[in-house]
Amino acid sequence: MRSQAIWHPTARAVRIRQIIKLSGTVNGGTLRCAASGPYAVYVNGVRVGCGLGPDVADVAGWERFELSALQTGENALVVFAVGEGAEDWFRAEGEIEGSDGATTRELNTGAPWEVQSVDGWQAMEGGSAYAPAVQSGDWVGAVEVAGLEPRDWAPLQTIEEDVWARAVAAFGEVASSGPVEWVEFPEQMQTAKCVRREALLAAGKIRAQVQARDESRAAYLLLDFGRVVSGLARLRLRGRAGAVVDLGLAQERGTITARLRYVCEDGVQDWTFPPLVACRYMVVRVGLCPEEIEFDCVSIMERRVDVAVRGHFETEGEIWARIGLVGAQSLAACRRQVYALEPGRPVYDWRKLCALALNDLYATGNVATAQAMLASGDEPADAVQASYHARLIELAQGRMGDIVAGAERGDDLWSAFFAIEALWQAGDGEQALTLIEKTWGRLLDRSGRTWGEKVGSREAQPGPDALLAAYMLGVRTRPDGVVEIRPQLAGRERAEGRVATPYGDVAIRWGAYGGGFSLRATVAHDGETHMAVPRRDKKFPQIAVNGETVWRNEKVYPNFLVQEFASEEERVVLVVRKAGEYEVEVK
Repeated sequence: MRSQAIWHPTARAVRIRQIIKLSGTVNGGTLRCAASGPYAVYVNGVRVGCGLGPDVADVAGWERFELSALQTGENALVVFAVGEGAEDWFRAEGEIEGSDGATTRELNTGAPWEVQSVDGWQAMEGGSAYAPAVQSGDWVGAVEVAGLEPRDWAPLQTIEEDVWARAVAAFGEVASSGPVEWVEFPEQMQTAKCVRREALLAAGKIRAQVQARDESRAAYLLLDFGRVVSGLARLRLRGRAGAVVDLGLAQERGTITARLRYVCEDGVQDWTFPPLVACRYMVVRVGLCPEEIEFDCVSIMERRVDVAVRGHFETEGEIWARIGLVGAQSLAACRRQVYALEPGRPVYDWRKLCALALNDLYATGNVATAQAMLASGDEPADAVQASYHARLIELAQGRMGDIVAGAERGDDLWSAFFAIEALWQAGDGEQALTLIEKTWGRLLDRSGRTWGEKVGSREAQPGPDALLAAYMLGVRTRPDGVVEIRPQLAGRERAEGRVATPYGDVAIRWGAYGGGFSLRATVAHDGETHMAVPRRDKKFPQIAVNGETVWRNEKVYPNFLVQEFASEEERVVLVVRKAGEYEVEVK
């Protein structure tokens, strides 16, 4: 299977199609695509997904789509694609399966495909505009172009889900001319109206009715989503030809970072803008509509990956569960097909990506996102960045050793993450916990769902999740494949949690009371696990596993559960090789 990069001879925005005639029963098919910019794939008028081109990675990579809407007879496979204005290209490769499961047809872009200029798509100040009623060009044969070789990568599949605003933060009317702007206090509606504006906050049977009788004035609404949402802006409405809907996207109050315009046609219409956007606030300005138009949906089709959070941590004090919740929300917000440090094109700061990958690995066991980052970005030339790049390679293989970091100076959460790591490595767990409380604990009562929102940053920010799991719970996976349980007490009397590992989850509960120590560990795999328990204040501790003494007076009393031991100055290491639950008592 070999495709050719194709495009229109002159256009920036294009439709690309192939008419596919199929006989017999069709089981469906698959298609992988890559392009120089964002695109959407349709089969028989049904949108099957969108690709973001280099907006989601450093360079364009293959993205996979299911062609379940194929049917017997004639099928129209259509791609709407937006170029960057120079060296634009699109490639697709796929196959269609018959009822017997055998491949019945291959799909490869090249000369048989057709292209059409989309004249209704135009660049405008700060964004783009689309007018579906504008006549497009004729269908012509696709032109083969150079294009780049897409990278093969295996990111997690995205889920697209409509997210509605939580509140109408402001409404009124404004001037209809010029780029849409943030207006904190719009004028009272006089020539414009918006009836049932609450319909914009949820899917339902009622619709918001909007009208602007004076062509110089427009209805204005400010929608608050309650959090930063990343995805594709979507409109679903019953419109009148010529009515203009302007959208302004903002991540923080007062600052519009992207603008989109939709010029309506008559009737029911459903349009999803292809560029990826991120916003908490959406300005909606509706003008040139002397007759009412009805809005069924003004939303963000959120693109996210569905990764279950399995890890957790708790110790004395109620803040720890809250820190874990914000950490999980922060990861979910920046975990797309790659880790998005900030809006727009991906930033390959391997130091920061390493911290996110560590948190993700401990919380979910997910390594696919780290692998996607590595596949979509080049190895850095800078020595420090290269060391973190090498560390990320180990994390992508599920190996969770020490971070290659020393103490970092600075006042952001990234610096705090690595400084706390250095404290743990130096054995100063009490100071590490104190710094976590001062750094992340003080932010908990601020507004926002993520650490980035709480510190007022457009950039993603890390939580201390991996550090608590790796050091206080003590669970790490060594490069040799050994799961190590080596808790640091840090002056606490108890801690418990669950840590996701490539070999299954490890559940931990430990207590330190009256000079003794107890550990309950549930191990999910039959590989080698080292449990390093502290001697506490006992030079010659007695250690029991599941009620049977295995160590006393520095002598080994092996049983069928534990047959190997190692003596350290401050710990005794018990080696087990079976999955199961272990209760260890140090007396």
